[in-house]
Amino acid sequence: MLQPGVGAYAPPGASGGIGIPLNTPPPVAPTPVAGLPEGYSACPTCAFPNPPGFAFCGRCGNKLAFDAAPAAEEAGSAQTVFAQAPEELRQLRDQARSAGLVEPLPAVVAPAASLGTIGPSARLIMLGPDGSAIGERVLAPGETLPIGRAAGPPWDEDAYLDNQHGSLTPLVEGIRTEDFGSLNGIYVKLSERTEIQSGDQFRVGQELLLFEDLPEPTPTDDGTERMGSPNPGYWGRLSLMVEPTVASQAYAIEGEGITVGREVGDITFPHDGYVSGSHCRIVGDDTGVFVEDLGSSNGTYMRVRSGTILPYGSLVLIGQKLFQLERV
Repeated sequence: MLQPGVGAYAPPGASGGIGIPLNTPPPVAPTPVAGLPEGYSACPTCAFPNPPGFAFCGRCGNKLAFDAAPAAEEAGSAQTVFAQAPEELRQLRDQARSAGLVEPLPAVVAPAASLGTIGPSARLIMLGPDGSAIGERVLAPGETLPIGRAAGPPWDEDAYLDNQHGSLTPLVEGIRTEDFGSLNGIYVKLSERTEIQSGDQFRVGQELLLFEDLPEPTPTDDGTERMGSPNPGYWGRLSLMVEPTVASQAYAIEGEGITVGREVGDITFPHDGYVSGSHCRIVGDDTGVFVEDLGSSNGTYMRVRSGTILPYGSLVLIGQKLFQLERV
């Protein structure tokens, strides 16, 4: 869970007010590089060996000194570390080890026969504090990108990620997101009214909220009535989570729903500067329960259920980093 002052959302930037996590790691001192593969360039900041066509460093995300990438048909799979064939990956790892560098992020690549049939190439663009691109990852068709500290850069220094956190796989209709039962999850920024189910979590500023149904109490199997406080018509509740599994307080939901904001609403967080005056609301009707963002500056982020396919163009919060998912 993001704590105040660590991985906090940034104020709206020039790119449209995208709230993004801050916690930039300190720059890594360059390491002398020798024996790079032909066409590869060492990052001027961290000395990581980047294949031809990289505009940003595959390790630290800084812009590389050389010019724009060659055309895709010229660069082929060499335009990204993750799309390399297994033998090329092995050679790159060996040369990175000999130069004392961090290994490139591994990837699970589908068999050649299935490439191009599962989905298109996709690009994960890492966004900086002002909403501008500071790095990117390109996934080849059929490639699955592992997420977790054990997977290497850019995940290895993020303490909010599990060792084996999840994975991303490009499909025709979007990016399939798998969560391996992680502690802190993967979050997507809501772009429209979205159905919410009992047990779902979502982020508002730096606040983590859990929604749960409150069904009418029913007798036990032997007919014993359950004792409790009078229920004036509560149908749900929101719990404020101090950890993903620990609540500090809860708010009952009745009538048409409940509104969350910094200044206006049934639940207010006056000390959280990343919550808008009127931020979002939970509404319920005969068709279900829904969460709606009310045009907030920093957005509302829903925890993704494992196996969900996110449409291209989505903004995804993974640990302390914000990514935009694009189809290549």
